[in-house]
Amino acid sequence: MIRRRSLIIMFLFFFYSARSQVYPDQQYLVRGGDQISNKIESKKNVYLNEQENRIELISAAKEGFFILKPESFTHPFNRGLPSWNGFAPKDQKSAFKIQMRYRMSYGWSAWVTVGFWDQNIWSSYGDTSFRGGKISVDYLKLDEYINEYQFKIILS
Repeated sequence: MIRRRSLIIMFLFFFYSARSQVYPDQQYLVRGGDQISNKIESKKNVYLNEQENRIELISAAKEGFFILKPESFTHPFNRGLPSWNGFAPKDQKSAFKIQMRYRMSYGWSAWVTVGFWDQNIWSSYGDTSFRGGKISVDYLKLDEYINEYQFKIILS
């Protein structure tokens, strides 16, 4: 019997400027496997289960990932609160990790971990700081204003 491993996830990312009187607060929301699938730029070992509207690892894979297309806002920001909600079956020892990167003045930052599914702890959390910014607990702090970012989700 093949047991499917699946991921149900929703992203909500609030962005704002330290100069809030200059730039308005902004948000990004995507939910459901079909909305996420339409935004995938690259992937390995994952597919959209259309019947159940969720992203899943392919049958024999132990790990996979998908990277969403870069997103941008009209107004620049230097602070953010990445938030997500998801489900990975505990009885299957499934897990996922959320990473982000940001287009800085020098190009794309390194990927930083902004969270993971708490039922199965990863052996390595991943980086939380990079040239020009850091994740402080759950909060993004940048040294410069930007308007483009990207998500990567790793499934295990």
